[in-house]
Amino acid sequence: MKRRAALLLGACGLWVQAADFIAVTESMPPMQQEQDGVLSGENVDRVRAVLKQAGLSAEFRLYPWARAYNMAQRQSKVLIFALARTPAREAKFHWIGKLVEFRLGLVRLKQRGSPLNSLEQLKHKTIAVQREDSAYQWLVQAGFAEGKQLMVAANSEQSWWLLANGKVDYVLENPLFLPEIERRNQLPPGSLVFDWAIPELSASAYLAASLGTPPELVQRLQQAYGQLKE
Repeated sequence: MKRRAALLLGACGLWVQAADFIAVTESMPPMQQEQDGVLSGENVDRVRAVLKQAGLSAEFRLYPWARAYNMAQRQSKVLIFALARTPAREAKFHWIGKLVEFRLGLVRLKQRGSPLNSLEQLKHKTIAVQREDSAYQWLVQAGFAEGKQLMVAANSEQSWWLLANGKVDYVLENPLFLPEIERRNQLPPGSLVFDWAIPELSASAYLAASLGTPPELVQRLQQAYGQLKE
């Protein structure tokens, strides 16, 4: 009877097969964003292409970065992107392939403040960051404190809201994204100023898999990435 019911469901197009992975990321327009309930953006397209090439599937989920990061650390068969590949993270994930280069620096509103000349000057300012982000970790190691200089936001969109509404002095971002960020936050063109590049926060951002992922699946993804790159 159960077999007959399953066959009937399949014939009606209602048979649902579980995805091979859960793919988690944060909102980071224009590279990954949710529009009308659908995740889109350049990084999303690249991850989908790797999965298709490997003959695998994933259920994509958009989370605050700290939740996505912790999920990829604790569960098996989880993909995370775009994850900065740092020495501290090297042994914590299986690295599938590079998606994008991050060149981060301090961004402020044009009408607020003046250019910085040193890290010490920055310690008298406030910065919006996401917990578990590589920038957050670097700033903490450099002597910045949460609740003092650092205001933790759930995602990059909340960080920009804090800046646009005068709640913080700076946001860390890639200068290439500023025109799109101005548009999304209804700011006039030229409202955002890339004040100071931080070389230590330049990194390659990857598609990575949780350590509990079966080796054969990791290998299939890595091979698929290599084939697409060629």
